[in-house]
Amino acid sequence: MNQRPDGRTPRSMMGSRHTLNLASGVFYFAARAVCAVIQLRVVTQYIGAEYGGLNAVLNQVIYYVMLAEMGLSTAAISLLYAPVERGDLPETAGLLSALRGDIRRLMWVAAPLSLPLIYVYSRSVHSEIPWAIAFTCMVLVAASTLTTLVTVHCQAYLNASGQIYRTNVILGGGALLKTVVGLSAAVYLHSYLAVPAAVALLTMGEVFLLRRTFRAAFPTFAGFHLAEHTLKLRGQAKYVLFHKVGGLIYYQSDFIILSLAASLVAVKTYAQYQYLAAGMIGLFNAAFASLTASIAARLIAASPDERRRQYGTVCLAAYFAAFCLAGAFRYSVGSFVEALFHEDRGLGSGVVTLFAVLLFLNLSKTVDDVFITARGAFRPGFYLPLMEAAGYIAQGAVLVRWMGSEGILWAGIATNLIFAVVAKSIVVARAVAETPAPMFLLRKAMSLAAAAVLAVPVYLVFSRIDALALNATWKFVLINVVAVSYVLPVSLAIVQRGFAVAPETVPVVEPEEVVS
Repeated sequence: MNQRPDGRTPRSMMGSRHTLNLASGVFYFAARAVCAVIQLRVVTQYIGAEYGGLNAVLNQVIYYVMLAEMGLSTAAISLLYAPVERGDLPETAGLLSALRGDIRRLMWVAAPLSLPLIYVYSRSVHSEIPWAIAFTCMVLVAASTLTTLVTVHCQAYLNASGQIYRTNVILGGGALLKTVVGLSAAVYLHSYLAVPAAVALLTMGEVFLLRRTFRAAFPTFAGFHLAEHTLKLRGQAKYVLFHKVGGLIYYQSDFIILSLAASLVAVKTYAQYQYLAAGMIGLFNAAFASLTASIAARLIAASPDERRRQYGTVCLAAYFAAFCLAGAFRYSVGSFVEALFHEDRGLGSGVVTLFAVLLFLNLSKTVDDVFITARGAFRPGFYLPLMEAAGYIAQGAVLVRWMGSEGILWAGIATNLIFAVVAKSIVVARAVAETPAPMFLLRKAMSLAAAAVLAVPVYLVFSRIDALALNATWKFVLINVVAVSYVLPVSLAIVQRGFAVAPETVPVVEPEEVVS
């Protein structure tokens, strides 16, 4: 188990665990991205374009059903960092037990409530697919997602204790297995229902493995908690919920808007471009999410000056990587669509450029989200994510009818500039860096400029590759290999240099004390 008797991990093991977390995070989201692309292509080719759009929409339904946990999981993780770090087993077990109890109660409420919501949505979708099939698919996906929620406390502990690689391997492998089994059955039976049916069946295997892994990592866990654990968890969750709902609506609503305002065929066309962007965002978020526990451990014992330096380091590395990945998207997404979906109609260079700009904004704000989670700073500005989501929905619903899929992109860019670039920076300046907002924004602008300069060489290479007479597959692969080959060593060098100075030793500060 590689832990001391008090439940803590020896320092000699931390470096290898960070590497495992990072690698597994990339594997998990790469597996999900690959599965999404394969499903879209196979379903569209063998069953129909309408079902390809339905498949894309079902991925959004999964995230909406996850709202049933009401932000308790993220709240628990942020509260667990400190007791896990100091080896406080009773506090750790109490919080996990409280989380498990609340999740079970919420599931009894969510299960009956989800049915009428799914009924209304399936009736509202613009599609020629028989309503009964669409409704049944959504019910199966919702049931699978609710089943996974019984392992939330298992995942929370593995995440907070720096063992998220165990969760990532199980869920990533499960995604690949579900895709292979579901698509094989769907093609053989010529029925798309086989895909969600396979997901529902194989989810039971994931639940078994997650519970078994948790017991192996925390064998002394007992289902007992005090009222104070429940109150502490719910007190944090009520602020986390705004972040959870807001982020979910923002990231998972584009297909929903298109399915209601246009058609599932329009969803399919948009998804061909969106999946590459979503894959890049997923990989980027996975890399940072896998390191959140490490960042939290440093922040617990760091002075304000040290926190500012750490934030600046991660910010510069993230901006640089975001510039490079957005450029790779801009120059390779057309080749991606042509190679994988055998369609060369394209959305036009202007629309692709908007996609790239939105991708950069979504990538760059990951740093703020990670530091807010690591610091447990959900209370300051807790209402901003919900305002961001409402603004995005309102703009998107109007602009998509006027401009088509391009309207969704403009809505996303405008929303990010207002809330992610400015408003969220003010929250981080107060809760993490303890710096006046104008000075904080100036430092971020300087990091942005420095990252842009570092990214110039790779943009020149992208433009040269784009001008070569290569087929779509080779062009896509070459551009993205160049991007990754440049991003990884430079980002690693930035982080190693920025974290070279050991953090100061100060009294431990609990996350909830910081935000109160």
